[in-house]
Parts: sequence; C-alpha cells; structure tokens
Amino acid sequence: MNKMTVTSMTRRKSKPSHRLTMWIRRIHLYSGLLMFPWVLLYGFTALLFNRPHVFTDSRTEVRHLQLDTEQVRQWFAADELATSVVRATLDSEQSTAEANEESIEAESVYFSGTFSYSRETDSLTETLTIDPNSGSAVHRITTKPPASGKKPTPRKAQLVQPFPWAENQAAVLAAAGVEDSEKWTLQRQPSLEFSSVGESTPKLYRFTPTSRENRDRGSSTTSSENDASPRVAASGDLIVVGDHPRDLSWRAYLLRLHTAHGYPFEMNARWFWAITVDAMFACMVFWGFSGLIMWWQIKRTRLLGSVAIALSLIVAIGLAVAMHWEMVHG
Repeated sequence: MNKMTVTSMTRRKSKPSHRLTMWIRRIHLYSGLLMFPWVLLYGFTALLFNRPHVFTDSRTEVRHLQLDTEQVRQWFAADELATSVVRATLDSEQSTAEANEESIEAESVYFSGTFSYSRETDSLTETLTIDPNSGSAVHRITTKPPASGKKPTPRKAQLVQPFPWAENQAAVLAAAGVEDSEKWTLQRQPSLEFSSVGESTPKLYRFTPTSRENRDRGSSTTSSENDASPRVAASGDLIVVGDHPRDLSWRAYLLRLHTAHGYPFEMNARWFWAITVDAMFACMVFWGFSGLIMWWQIKRTRLLGSVAIALSLIVAIGLAVAMHWEMVHG
C-alpha cells in the first residue's frame, strides 16, 4: 500500500469530524454576527445598571465622609438594641435571674446594611448613606434636569360602585377551576382605554385603576344586615392619551430594554423582543461550548487554556459563594 493510498484513507475517515468542526465554526461565526447588536446592548445596559450616573442628563456630586466611629456606635447603639431584643423575646416562663444571665457577645453585633436619609427639592435630590459599623458615609447631590414640558395632570375619578371584577372575582376564579377563591387577592389590573363620543375631535382616554381598592372609611355607620360586607370605593386616574407623550430619557429607555422579558398574549413588538431574548440565551450558551471545542483543536494552546479555565472556575465559584453569603447575611 503506497503513501497516497494511506493518506486518502485517513482523509476519508476524518471527513465527518472535519465537517462537524466546520459547521461548528460557521455557526459560531454567523450567530455572533447576527447577535452582535444585542451583545452590545446587553453589555452597555449592564454598565448603566452597575454605574447609575453614566449617560445621564443629571449632574451628581458625590462626597465620601468618615464619621467618628465611636460616636456612630453610640448614635445607633447596636449593643443596647441587641440586648433589648433578646430580653424582649425571652420565654415568659424564664425567671428574672435567668433573664439577667442572658448576655450578648459584643464582637458578634453588627448591622447587616446601611442607614439612608434623603430629601428632595424642586431642583435636586440628596441622599446620605451611612454604614453604622464603620462610620463611612456617602453624600450624593443629584441635580434634576430641566422639565421638558408640562407634565400631564390626571383627573381623579372616584366611583360609587366597586370595580366589576371585584364583584365577579369568585365567578372568574371558579371558572378557572381554582380552589379557595376567597383566599385569592388581585395583584395587578390593566388600564381601560376608550374613545370619546359626540365630540368633533375624538379623543382616546385611558383610565388607570388604583393598585388596591380603597375601603370606604368616610361613613361611621355600621353596615346593615343585608349588606354585611364592607363598602368598597373604586378610584383611579383618567388622562387623554397623546396629549402629553411620555418623557422617556435615553438612559431609562435602554434600561427598560434590558429588563424587558416575557411573552405577551398578543403578537406585538414585545413578543418579537422576547424571541430575541431566547435567541440571545441560546447563542451565548453555544458560543461558550463551541469556543471550548475550537480551543481544544489547537494543541499548542491546550496547556495555557487549561490554566485559564481552571483559574476562571476557581474565581467564579469563590465569588458566587461569597455573593450568596452577602445576599443572605449582608
């Protein structure tokens, strides 16, 4: 068997794997090109979340302060508060002597958070954040941007009767086949839109119900026997749609794009945006695994690549564990 025959057989054997590698490389390349705008969007908007003062039309002045630690501890009195809490929650069957024996380890007392104060004027917003453990403080003064126009003033609508869905909630839940309908509460309700009738220029109105129906406390009389349930007063805000377009800054728009998720009931722009979110997830997972495959095929990079992956895993796992502790105890 000559050399050409051996080479031809080797190529024939490796052809399927070569084709698979080629397809992985091509999909990796073109999916990256297709999702390039979304990669930039998610990366840039993540920066906006992490740094709230970037790309904003408001000017923020930040002052870092260091207060006297001993004074701060006296002001917030963590030790005294911990002792009071323990004594207040002791079992009533314990004797006074046993209660007096209860003690708090001073080294273990700390606040797992910060105190924050704020004030707001027509031209600025101020916040003062204090770490009660170390005395470190941050004073932020944010200048409000000039108003872009007259903001819409909604008309308050106070209805005599309750909302229809409040009276029909039991029927709705029963039709859905759920149990214990009386234990369910309404968490969210949509706005109501309708056009005016009998005007030369029709207008589109939007009525936004209050998030919770307010119980009527204006009457001091008790309910009658036939009306045992408390009276409910429904209210909301009424505006004319389009009279004052929503003032949405570029920063707010980009942040809302970043957090937009979920498929709505109707097929609209939000529905197609949800498709791109799923596509972004699939592409990012594929890029990770396809990148590993392409790296492994280059033998001279395997050693340094293995070190890089090991370091990345160690840092990622360590940081994830530390962040979990911070979220639980911090």
